[in-house]
Amino acid sequence: MDFTVMWPVVLGVGCFPVAFGIYLMVTNKIPRPMLGKSAINAPRRFGSGQLFIGLFCVFLALSNMAMGWSRTLSLALNLLAVGCTLIGSYFMLSALFPRRTP
Repeated sequence: MDFTVMWPVVLGVGCFPVAFGIYLMVTNKIPRPMLGKSAINAPRRFGSGQLFIGLFCVFLALSNMAMGWSRTLSLALNLLAVGCTLIGSYFMLSALFPRRTP
């Protein structure tokens, strides 16, 4: 696939978790029809994780665009993308567990 077609697609796909993350952080509610019975205890933490997953998509698209400019810049953006994936996964998984025992 050509880079001119791929990066807008990746950025478009990255908009969904960003929009969902902003919704969760602003309202602090999980949409019931979308997820059914929710096991998420901290919607704002889960929303933060969604924002980091959206940043992963942005950094991935930017690293593909920067491949022609500089290999070092592309590598740095790939490392940022991996870091955003790890941080986003941590936030999303930590939102599933209660902070205090009942």
